[in-house]
Amino acid sequence: MAMRRLLALARRAPTPVFIVTGVGGFEDAAELRWNERIHACDTPRRASVLVVAGQIRPEDRQAVARVHDQMPHPRTTVWHQPQVRPAGEEPNQLHSLVSDAYGAVLADPSTSKPDVLPDQPPAPWRGRGDHGQGGEGMMGGVPYGRPMAMTADDRDGLALDALRFTVGPFAPMLPSGLVLAVSVQGDVIQQARVERPPFSRRHDSSLAVLHDDERNPADHARDLSRLCLRFLAPILDLIGFGPQAERAFLTSKAPDDALLLRIEQLAKVLRLSPGLPLATRRVGVIPSGCLDALGLSQESDELFDLEHRLMSLLAKARMLADDAASSTAPVSRDVRDVFPEALDSLALESVLPEILVGKEWREAVMTLAALPLDLLQPQGSRVRP
Repeated sequence: MAMRRLLALARRAPTPVFIVTGVGGFEDAAELRWNERIHACDTPRRASVLVVAGQIRPEDRQAVARVHDQMPHPRTTVWHQPQVRPAGEEPNQLHSLVSDAYGAVLADPSTSKPDVLPDQPPAPWRGRGDHGQGGEGMMGGVPYGRPMAMTADDRDGLALDALRFTVGPFAPMLPSGLVLAVSVQGDVIQQARVERPPFSRRHDSSLAVLHDDERNPADHARDLSRLCLRFLAPILDLIGFGPQAERAFLTSKAPDDALLLRIEQLAKVLRLSPGLPLATRRVGVIPSGCLDALGLSQESDELFDLEHRLMSLLAKARMLADDAASSTAPVSRDVRDVFPEALDSLALESVLPEILVGKEWREAVMTLAALPLDLLQPQGSRVRP
């Protein structure tokens, strides 16, 4: 009887999920993250349901399996391949599928999914090294399968322990799909290499508004305004402003006649958030030389930092909503006309190490948030038309 009551309480609680976002899955992942019946976890070790939204690259499938195996039992997985929807159409009820899957595995824990990968250490170590534990001398090597820092010279001429590791493609603090190989001393990045670029949103269903010729200019502008707000929400969430992030996302779902007013209210809330400038101003500053290489323009002496990225998205959302309300909406369907900051993934791979080296890990994460990766151009495309 007591177990049944506990089970009923567990079913009524928000479903703990870890979301893996692939190509085409950003819209549905966002709807799921901000649903009141869902608790989006920052680590798979706190989740019971793994949601894979969108297409996953073949080389990332093992990473998905590794994420799955980190979840505690009972656990289950929901694979969701979003369908292209006409502009303005609401996404499907993915949260209902997730809640049903969670309820089913709670009711019958024997259906909990087993490990996908074999139970092996991340690196071979048995019988290696001076004592057969994988280590090299007093330090170094991979003792018991885990890499250990080795002393090395750093950029300041000091000798500190250097730790090399790879992070991604589904680390929640990084853009989905990005795989970085880094070397750190303390928490300062000494080397960085892009092994795989982040996923682009160019093929996401939310960008169908850019290609729908049947939408009238006012509706088109409102859809683009909502798109800016949906780009804004995850950045606010990353830097610790969860309530403001949720408000930005909910503002994107406001009715047409209330959209401009809701954006003005959101702008006021952000202005009255005293910690926001402290968390974003002069954080994640991108060097001017790197801006040129990425095809981004820098106006006057304005810094291209996290604050600039946030305020730019908010200002663009407000402008587009105002255009729609005053019937002076743009008619362009070209992504570069509406979002001129769209990046080229080939240029990003060559410049990103230069941007990150020398930054502390936290600032490096913020720098990636400041980069407009939402509309990443395919590899090899031209940065400037």
